[in-house]
Amino acid sequence: MSNYGFESPTFVACRQNWASYLANFPSIPSYFFRETQSTQSNIVESNGYDHLIYVNPNDYPLEPKSSYGRDNKWTVLETQRTWKRFVTQLEFVISNHPDHWVIYVNITAFLSLTALNRILPALPDKGVYAGWPHLLRSDNLLYHSGSGIIYSPDIARLLLTRLNEYSFSGLEAGDIVWGKLLHDIPRSIIPFAQVTPYDTGSSDLVGQLGHACRYLDKGHYLFRIKNTSDTLPRELIDPQLQMYIMLESLRDLESRSRLHLSLTINAHNQVRLGQGITVIG
Repeated sequence: MSNYGFESPTFVACRQNWASYLANFPSIPSYFFRETQSTQSNIVESNGYDHLIYVNPNDYPLEPKSSYGRDNKWTVLETQRTWKRFVTQLEFVISNHPDHWVIYVNITAFLSLTALNRILPALPDKGVYAGWPHLLRSDNLLYHSGSGIIYSPDIARLLLTRLNEYSFSGLEAGDIVWGKLLHDIPRSIIPFAQVTPYDTGSSDLVGQLGHACRYLDKGHYLFRIKNTSDTLPRELIDPQLQMYIMLESLRDLESRSRLHLSLTINAHNQVRLGQGITVIG
């Protein structure tokens, strides 16, 4: 599942990429949530493309112009609204698929479903909260980036219960709070690749494409795609790069398949055995 809004043209273009990619996996239930203003709050309704979440404008009024659209930073009110959307969509997915693993992915990221179909059987049936790790130094908290998180069915239900008991201020990012609410659940680390001009050494699309392909060949399957160049807006880079990685991942080379499984099992076992955390990428 994922969600997005019209705050950025990058979001809209990446949503179209996901529609093309997911056409290759018709057996996997996929949901993309988008907010719509209505006094009938907490209703979720499909329009044939997205699942619309009805949000009461009296509770979460729209601001004159999205702060994120201006400077890539969310206001407190925007964060509160995205939180409300997340709780509603998680409840919707769990109610429709109570025994399914729940995979949350950022609209501008990419997580290979081909790899997941091999990896999930290698993980425990319960107790899995997996993703790309971040450390919140002020709280000494290890949490997973919202770019891509895997919840086993029991942890998805536990998170929803705790979300409904939590009073969210909007002062922290949602993925940090998810990590705090799952403080007692071990973190499983999955291979990832950060794809930005900063670590490719180049802001040109060709350089980033080559960088992404090298990570695919190494067995990585979670990609965070975020152009940080001051000269090129995200909508000129991120959607094109995301689509390329999606298409490349569908080639599914046998050597990649073995690496996907090996990297994930090794990373998970290190955490399970208390041998420390190795972040690959």
